[in-house]
Amino acid sequence: MEIIKLIETIGTILIFLATGIVISKRGIVKEKDTKALTDIIIYIAIPALIISEIPKSLEIILIGDLYIVPIISFLFTLIILYFGKGIARQISSIAPHKEDVFALAMAFPNTVFVGLPLMITLYGNKVVGMVFFYDLGVNIVLYSLAISILKNEITSAKKLIKSVVNPPLIAIIIAIILYLLDIELPSLVSNALNMLGDTTIALSLLVVGIIIGSLKINLKIIDRSMIFICFLKLFISGFLMFVIVYKLNIDVLIKKILILEASMPTMVVVSILARTYNRDYRYAAMTVFLTTVLSIITIPIMVTVIEKLI
Repeated sequence: MEIIKLIETIGTILIFLATGIVISKRGIVKEKDTKALTDIIIYIAIPALIISEIPKSLEIILIGDLYIVPIISFLFTLIILYFGKGIARQISSIAPHKEDVFALAMAFPNTVFVGLPLMITLYGNKVVGMVFFYDLGVNIVLYSLAISILKNEITSAKKLIKSVVNPPLIAIIIAIILYLLDIELPSLVSNALNMLGDTTIALSLLVVGIIIGSLKINLKIIDRSMIFICFLKLFISGFLMFVIVYKLNIDVLIKKILILEASMPTMVVVSILARTYNRDYRYAAMTVFLTTVLSIITIPIMVTVIEKLI
């Protein structure tokens, strides 16, 4: 991959993030407004993108290779979650009430709101299916084990299904059916879906910027454990995924997406869940902020290494 394209990609992401931060700080868009924007992304833009692009992806990528993505992401996220809990117990600066937040910050990458725009900008719309299949595996762990850990109780099957069966998953099923039955949508519908889907990148990055801008960041609370999270989340996770997929007989592009998604900054939802379940949400918010900011530096490094080794 050309270094100029990589710089342009990161520069584009920075512009959108900075725009989101500025309009948040100036009060043009408030934190409560992100709910409406997020709903537009989840219920309209992303499903439109999936339905318009996944059939094209399946023409390029073997469907059998694509199905292994959620299995790998599920198992990997599960391993990192418990690996994080084990590490948290060994770090003296982490109070017991922060251990679960530490583990979640390590385990759950921002697959969609940062990962999706990055992957599309780097590799084109053909990676949409890969990203959402990866996100499916992550979400199963998030809405089952992660919430169970925070609530100290088992998540019911009904609640898990309700959380996992969301508009993007329904759109994936529709897209696969369209592909398997060789159904071509009317150009009027197809054009509308393409236009709606094209808004996903801009809206996603703006929302992340707005959320970061609304966080009450206190640099004084940065401690050794947060630096440790950044190192583990942005470098070690990606390295571990590289070790897992390097010898697998799957499409090279899928390998790259798996490694990069594992290297994404902490999911914004982690701070929301921490607040919902009365955990240290300030600690969670700070890890989201730090990993997102530092990922601007680490992502080019990871992309360069991946392009040379795979």
